[in-house]
Amino acid sequence: YPTDFSDLSVWLSADSNATFNIATKKVSAWGDRSGKGNDFYQADESKQPFRYTYEDEDRGDQGLFNEKTRFSFPSTTKPIAILTSQSIGTQLSSGNLTVFTVFHSVLEIGGVGTESVFGFKTTTAGLGTIEFGYKDLANFKGKVTDGQGNTIEALATNYGDNDVSITYRLNSDTLTLFRNNIKETPVTTVGFDASNRFVVGNLSVGGVDTDVIESYFDGDIAEVIVYNRSLSDEEV
Repeated sequence: YPTDFSDLSVWLSADSNATFNIATKKVSAWGDRSGKGNDFYQADESKQPFRYTYEDEDRGDQGLFNEKTRFSFPSTTKPIAILTSQSIGTQLSSGNLTVFTVFHSVLEIGGVGTESVFGFKTTTAGLGTIEFGYKDLANFKGKVTDGQGNTIEALATNYGDNDVSITYRLNSDTLTLFRNNIKETPVTTVGFDASNRFVVGNLSVGGVDTDVIESYFDGDIAEVIVYNRSLSDEEV
């Protein structure tokens, strides 16, 4: 259970704390269950995802997600992520973090684009960025920058189906992905320093706030959980 572990910063589950229009199924807010108040919002109706609890006929079979409550992000219509309404302050200040995601990717192997399930963007010079969950051809990826010219990119290369849980763990200068609880090869960038690099800006789900349509996730998201520390292998 997410609250069983310390340093929980964000807990979003599609079956709870959602504000949505029953007729249109469009979601305007996704409430944080961590107790930290990191709620996600999207006021622009044209950029809101959809909430489904059954198969979406327009998007076809979603595999195991047909029976799950989830938020659907059809990137062909360029829905921006549901953005936080506030700066996250010190809640990701340690530079070590763990992000757990559960999602269904619509694009098949060979699809083109960099699609972010979870991200962090800032306009403040010298701070970092986060792009977790995006897929390039056959791979899911995680990418972080520290605002000092250093970048880490790690892959989950054993991509086999579209229904996945991927955990992204940043521990100082090392990024590790776990795909369906299978640990991938850690990637280290010497000199990378994420301490206090993700403290002024917006977290996002479903894409990163850019004008590049390929940065928006095409699929369905059921859950996102964020910890302000690097969980151990056993905790993951």
